[in-house]
Amino acid sequence: MPRCFVELGVNKIRLTGGEPSLRHNLHTLIEQLALLPNQTMLAMTTNGLLLPQTAKLFKAHGLTSLNISRIPLKDRFKAITKFNALGQVLDGIDAAIEAGYWPLKINMVVMAGINEDEIMDFGSTL
Repeated sequence: MPRCFVELGVNKIRLTGGEPSLRHNLHTLIEQLALLPNQTMLAMTTNGLLLPQTAKLFKAHGLTSLNISRIPLKDRFKAITKFNALGQVLDGIDAAIEAGYWPLKINMVVMAGINEDEIMDFGSTL
């Protein structure tokens, strides 16, 4: 199926939806997509939790760009995500940079009444 899109001129592919890094053997899919002709970008949007273990593997198999969806800071992280893994996400950001993903895109979803007070803190934690 992706080959059809490439033949029509698509040259950027982004893996997203749910958490792509949970997919078994994702590195194999990345490798297959990277082999498609005329690719200028093969990207993935992730929550970053598994990047400490996978960033270098994904890079080696052809992933060219990462976008990390960053969720709230401080004590709200656990309340919103139902798990306490902010440190792991921050480690994932470090792992992505060490693997050579630069520039690294990091986005924050701002939720009214939940975390809009963290907007100014967002950049200072990176």
